[in-house]
Amino acid sequence: MRLELTHEQNEKLEKLKALKSHTHNVESLLMQLIEKELKSYENAQRKSSKSNKNTEFGAARSKNPRQISKRLRNHVLNTANYKCQYPGCESRHFLQIDHIHPVRRGGDQRRSNLQVLCANHNRHKG
Repeated sequence: MRLELTHEQNEKLEKLKALKSHTHNVESLLMQLIEKELKSYENAQRKSSKSNKNTEFGAARSKNPRQISKRLRNHVLNTANYKCQYPGCESRHFLQIDHIHPVRRGGDQRRSNLQVLCANHNRHKG
């Protein structure tokens, strides 16, 4: 893996490496940060699912069909295995939630009207 950092980001990484050098090398430090973020994300998911039990993916919160709840967004991404759903595309980068039936033509935020597209395919669809 190759990682390109700005000067400021590199300074912060070097500072963190210096602070944690007694317990971690760079690889283990990155793994610790990744695991911490994943754990935080999973905890947020659990809290979200507990608070939204009575609504389908929190969809009832907003009347704006363009606004998709985090829970619904994560469900759509998970269902698509975090890949673009455009036929033949396997991209896992720059993913966006797309309304199959556009909002401007009466589409809504129900799960059945949402799909995952990479930015390139979503832009060309529009």
